[in-house]
Amino acid sequence: DNPPNLLSVRKTTTAYEDVISIIGQNSPTDIMGALAYDQATDLMIIRNDQTHATGGIAFRAGGTSNHLFIKTGGKVGIGNDTPSEVLDISYAAHGLYSQHRISANVGTGQEMYYDFNTADGTREHYSSIYTEIESSTDGAESGKIALRAAKAGVLTSGLTLIGSTGNVGIGDDAPQ
Repeated sequence: DNPPNLLSVRKTTTAYEDVISIIGQNSPTDIMGALAYDQATDLMIIRNDQTHATGGIAFRAGGTSNHLFIKTGGKVGIGNDTPSEVLDISYAAHGLYSQHRISANVGTGQEMYYDFNTADGTREHYSSIYTEIESSTDGAESGKIALRAAKAGVLTSGLTLIGSTGNVGIGDDAPQ
């Protein structure tokens, strides 16, 4: 067989199986972790089979610092290898979180939703932060931001709105 890459591993079954296993030094059956593939769900799986509270899966890009860490139990740390929340982001400089939508069209917006379950367990939007382009002219960029909350199951259009003029509207989509 002539492999197409420097390292090629051929699966032997059509179901879930470990493709590469990391074995402990004391026993060939002591699997520490694995790179696996589940054909039924079409998922590539990186697995840590250790149950230590501090264990997990780390991604590094140069050096020894973990840039992305998935802790045993599912908590994710970005810039933090001891996440205490479901998503824990730690960064020393300003600009902690950035969302980019490729558009320069006036009126283009994006929204971050805060969801919870209803009494019957259905996931619904309870509030959001919405931002929109007012002007995309180079050197004169401006935008607006709105806080929205659900009332009777529907997000309001602009519970609190702050435009580029600094005017604040409470229940007003176009503050003067």
